[in-house]
Amino acid sequence: MAHDSSTSSSSSSSSSSSQHDRYPTSAGHRRQRSILQACASGNILRLKHLFNQIGVRAGDQPVEPQWLPHHRKIVPVPASGPPPTSAMIYQVVRHAQASTLALLLATYPHAQVADALVLATAFAHPDFPTFKLLYEHDPTIARFDGFPHYTTSLMQACRRGGGDPLIPAFLLDHHADPAATAGPHHEDSALAAAIEHDQPLWLIEKTVRAGGVVDSSALLAAIRAQRFQVLAWLVERCWIEDRARVLAQALLAARKMERFGMVGLLEGQLRCSPPARRRRPRMMRRWGSGGFGFGSDGCGSSESSSSRSSDGTGARVDRIPFGDESPGW
Repeated sequence: MAHDSSTSSSSSSSSSSSQHDRYPTSAGHRRQRSILQACASGNILRLKHLFNQIGVRAGDQPVEPQWLPHHRKIVPVPASGPPPTSAMIYQVVRHAQASTLALLLATYPHAQVADALVLATAFAHPDFPTFKLLYEHDPTIARFDGFPHYTTSLMQACRRGGGDPLIPAFLLDHHADPAATAGPHHEDSALAAAIEHDQPLWLIEKTVRAGGVVDSSALLAAIRAQRFQVLAWLVERCWIEDRARVLAQALLAARKMERFGMVGLLEGQLRCSPPARRRRPRMMRRWGSGGFGFGSDGCGSSESSSSRSSDGTGARVDRIPFGDESPGW
């Protein structure tokens, strides 16, 4: 019996020693959690105190886990030091602690903020002073496109901001590209995102004036979001390439969704628009007098082979038939 008790005591001591070997600095892990809590709550005094305990000073290099591709594993940051820099930045951005973010960026001047998780968090929980600090640290975030399907910062700000226009307007003023498209079929744009996610009309106008393209995706976004005023501004005040075709697509969508007020608006605009341009079919060039070919409207014709072209002055002139020219296939 004594032997059994001694065996059990030795096994318990060995198990505790193995746990101690596996987690040799549990106090360090608790300190890291305290640092993250101080970042989330904005307790700058406690954060500075915890940094002093582990010797963190202004100008330090950022600390991140390391990926070892040959061993296919991640090496975590040591528990004796601070938590990952990206985790601390995420906490302050998530909880809109601008003063704490300023302290972190001064402590880690080479910290990476052009990161999809950090920026998506900044757009989902918009706080203009916090985002401005991120931009001043790294201005390239205005044109960042590392989100899924290559969506840009401007698209994400319009989409995830809950209707807050300050950050998208700031991006437009600082070299964001409103004409960029994304998605599997390039159907996403900052303009469509601003319309569909309830951004104000003045921001939509600002996006168009900065270079946003008014196309079928923008009109469909206004129809889906039931934003009659936005749709009216787009079709009445904006230039739309291939206008008749785009309006016809929007009208079909409005009828399917039973947006009857929008149907009337689009029908009126469509009546005032020139007819949709039909693509000229692939054809053989006519050569030889009286040869059969296709006219400019795509219909069969047996007229002479002289075709119309511009001489650079706006006048229409007859073109001399080919003769020995190559057909140019």
